[in-house]
Amino acid sequence: MKREVLLAGVLVLTTIAVALLGQATVYSYRSMTGSAIVAAQSPMRFEPGSNAGRPDVGGYPIGVTINAEGDRATVTIRPTYQTNWYRDVLRISNFDSAARQTCIYVQSPAALRPGDRAELFVFPSGAARAVRGYPSPTFTSGFLARLNLLAPDSACLNLASGAVVELDFIVYMADDGRARGATAATLRVESKR
Repeated sequence: MKREVLLAGVLVLTTIAVALLGQATVYSYRSMTGSAIVAAQSPMRFEPGSNAGRPDVGGYPIGVTINAEGDRATVTIRPTYQTNWYRDVLRISNFDSAARQTCIYVQSPAALRPGDRAELFVFPSGAARAVRGYPSPTFTSGFLARLNLLAPDSACLNLASGAVVELDFIVYMADDGRARGATAATLRVESKR
């Protein structure tokens, strides 16, 4: 009998402790604000290109980081002296059922030395590329947009439903013997019908 009463007492204390703990959890939950945000996916999204994560000339991987919504991307490259061409590093895809006007923004520019260049070129998916003007090259035609990655810049284009564009980077660094570290440029995409 004593054993049953002791067991019943422990059961009652456990029930009270669980009830109090449950109230504390509810209280803590209600006191929190802004802890979770649900956002709809954008119909226009960044996606890794075919060379994302692959090694560059120095053997370092080409870094591509895309946020969960797909509207911000960070590309990290480690160019060597002279000309560096990073083909199809990043893509933009239109998942909408309609054409969309798409604008690309250089939100955080890369940092290089005076005389160096870093540019972003937007190509239709699978387009042929022709480069001219070494050691400081540029594309001659076929691209849809061109952005300077060393300053805030933007470009807008119209993308049909299901369209994909590829982003190429050309970096030119003077052979001045001065070492440069990694450079990162943050891009953002916005679109509307």
